[in-house]
Amino acid sequence: MIPYYQRYFAAQGFTHADYARGISDRLLDEIMVIGDAPRIEEGLDAYTAAGCTPILCPATTTPAGFDRILTAAGRRADARNPRRAR
Repeated sequence: MIPYYQRYFAAQGFTHADYARGISDRLLDEIMVIGDAPRIEEGLDAYTAAGCTPILCPATTTPAGFDRILTAAGRRADARNPRRAR
């Protein structure tokens, strides 16, 4: 990991062990939402509640992964906008 990101993650409370040999599960769980549609929806809700906007979707996911993201995002949008859920 390049020094810029090492300093960035250290400032966020992560240690060298979190990125010395790749990215630790702890760090990954804090910066990404991975899993099935309900897990993605839960993670997106947590990011939104923390004030994170906009939330980015990587283009490097698989087609099935992208479908899970869209499903979760669609459910979130429907829940927040009753007119959209028609």
